[in-house]
Amino acid sequence: MAVKRAILIHEEGKAAAAGLLAVKSQVVPPDQVWCIQRYAFEGSSATVGGNTRARAYKSGHGYNHYLSERTSPTANVLYWDPDPIWLHPGEQLCVEWDQAQLGALVKLFAEGYWVSVSEGMDGG
Repeated sequence: MAVKRAILIHEEGKAAAAGLLAVKSQVVPPDQVWCIQRYAFEGSSATVGGNTRARAYKSGHGYNHYLSERTSPTANVLYWDPDPIWLHPGEQLCVEWDQAQLGALVKLFAEGYWVSVSEGMDGG
């Protein structure tokens, strides 16, 4: 059985200008697979203007794999997805806060575990 090693992610970004702000976890190393058991994100200010949305997604392999979207996200509200997700080598967990105001802070939180690819996975 594969050994599970804890992951705790806390990433944040600050908008240097109004517009799209993306916050990303580190890239999963080639010898690991990550099980993110829960993730959440929040922004310090509401979105304003055109596309007022926040999206969580997996990035890697040349495209974004979208997981969830919140329309018109509110300031200082924690948004989360209760379903676990798997991140494979070369992927990363990301959140976009569209139409972020200048100086807005967006935080991404996640926890779970990783296993070595060489040890295999038991799915639990």
